[in-house]
Amino acid sequence: MNVKEMNQTEVINGFTSWQQLPNGARLRRCIETEIRDSLEESTGERLLAVGPLAHELDMSAFKGGQRIRLDAKEGDFVDLVSEAENLPIESNSIDILILPLVLEYSQNPHQILREAQRVVVEGGSLYIIGFNPFSAWGLRSWWGNLRRQDHWNGQLLAGYRIQDWLQLLQFQVFCKKGVGPVLPFEISNKELSNWLYSSMYKQSSNRLGGLQMILATKTVPAMTPIRLKWKKFAVKSSAEVNARQGAANRTK
Repeated sequence: MNVKEMNQTEVINGFTSWQQLPNGARLRRCIETEIRDSLEESTGERLLAVGPLAHELDMSAFKGGQRIRLDAKEGDFVDLVSEAENLPIESNSIDILILPLVLEYSQNPHQILREAQRVVVEGGSLYIIGFNPFSAWGLRSWWGNLRRQDHWNGQLLAGYRIQDWLQLLQFQVFCKKGVGPVLPFEISNKELSNWLYSSMYKQSSNRLGGLQMILATKTVPAMTPIRLKWKKFAVKSSAEVNARQGAANRTK
C-alpha cells in the first residue's frame, strides 16, 4: 500500500458518536440549538441527515412529512444504507440536507456536494457542520492526523474553500459561524467550565468555536431572456445607393 492509499484508508475512519468527542454532548446541543429555528421555519416535506453522527441529532423541530437518516453502515436508526458520494435519492426531492462531520472524512468531499446539489430542491437548504480549522479543535485534529490517531485523522477544510465549491454548485451561503466549546477537552470543575464556556463563547464564538457551521440555499438558475426575432432586410452597397440618389436628383 502506497502513502496515498494509506491516507485515503485513514480518512475513512472518523467519529461514530458524539460521545467520542470531548465535550461531545455540549457540541451536539449547540448544533441543535443553531438549527432549531431554521427547522421550525421550514415548509419542506423531506429532510435528509447523512453520516454516523446524524441519528443522534434532535431534528424534531422539523414538521415535514419525512425525516431520513442515511449512513454507510447499518444501524438501529438508519433508514438508508449508502455512501454519501452516491446518494440513492431522486433528484430535486430533498428540502433540507444536513452533513455533520461528513466532508472531513470523505475521500472526495466535492462529490458529496455535487450529490447535494442534485438531490436538494431549488430553494432548499444545506447545512454543513465541520471542524473549525482556525480553532483549538482544528489544531487538535491536525495533531491527531499527524499522529495517525483514530477519529482525529480527517482532512480539515477551510470555510472559504467550501464556500467556493458551493458557489460553483449554485448554492448561496446565508450563514457561516463558529459554534460549540472553544477548548477540545473537558474541564473537571463544572463551574469553571460553564463560566469559561459562556464567556469565551460570547466574545469569540465566530472565530474560535470548535465547529464551523455553513448554511446555504440552492439558488434558482437565472432565466435567459428570449430575444424577439427581427425581420431580415437587404443591405445595399454604397455604390447602388449613390446611383439611386443621383437618378433622383436628375429627375427634379
